[in-house]
Amino acid sequence: MKKIIFFTVLVILVSSLMSCNIFGGASSDGDDRPGIKIPQLDNPPDYVGSYSMWGLGEVLVSQHHNDVDYYWYFDQKNTGVYSEINCGPAAVTMAVKWADETFDKNPVDARKRYRSSGGWWHTYDIIRYLEDYDVINNVIVLNDMGNLTTVLNTGGIVILCLDMYYITLSTQSELHIDSFSNNKKKGDGHFIVIKGYMEVDGTLWFEIYDPASWGRTYSNGTLKGINRYYRSEEIDLATDNWWDYAIVVTGNSSKGRSFDPALMYVDPAAIDNMPGK
Repeated sequence: MKKIIFFTVLVILVSSLMSCNIFGGASSDGDDRPGIKIPQLDNPPDYVGSYSMWGLGEVLVSQHHNDVDYYWYFDQKNTGVYSEINCGPAAVTMAVKWADETFDKNPVDARKRYRSSGGWWHTYDIIRYLEDYDVINNVIVLNDMGNLTTVLNTGGIVILCLDMYYITLSTQSELHIDSFSNNKKKGDGHFIVIKGYMEVDGTLWFEIYDPASWGRTYSNGTLKGINRYYRSEEIDLATDNWWDYAIVVTGNSSKGRSFDPALMYVDPAAIDNMPGK
């Protein structure tokens, strides 16, 4: 009888401790510290009903997603005194984490490494940080949005620096399409990560990790910058009017270097260097 009572008390005690999250797991409310994931994550829709639910349309034509089986999204919120302009450090941290699961830095570390005294990060800062951690990267000309799908189809991801003024503002809070920022103005460069695409009803949508969630979530708790979808024609316009290139990330040095002869590679030192916030 004593053994049964002891075991019952022990079970209740362990359950109570776990509910208080003292073992270090993510709480149900998430965590505001830089680089700490929230437990809820929306995956790309994989059935017809969800295309419409997310605002993408009805009929899937084609898709490709270069996700990995671990969490690699970073919100620029609460990334230090320069959080408001830390889209660059957040975007590049995502790219390095995507390439290397063991990478344990966050956007605060990236900001400390370059422009630690403030200022918008530039495209060349992104490239330098990737190279600091042996992440294979190349810069290509964006003369055609097909260049992005080529990169994605061959397993890479892309960092863009673009003017978000040209991305349509979403009118419904639960849709996963278009911009969710109310502070858009012409001439604001911004860094995003493209990791996939979906063509639905003849519209090509690029699948985005946008670091500017700022803690904003859908009703299910997922940060709004996770798996956001921007229209290809608007990405084209937004890059045309800011930085008409793309930083291609294909992995770390242990995975080999990938070149596609169909893409137009450029020397980053020979082109304009643009900022984003």
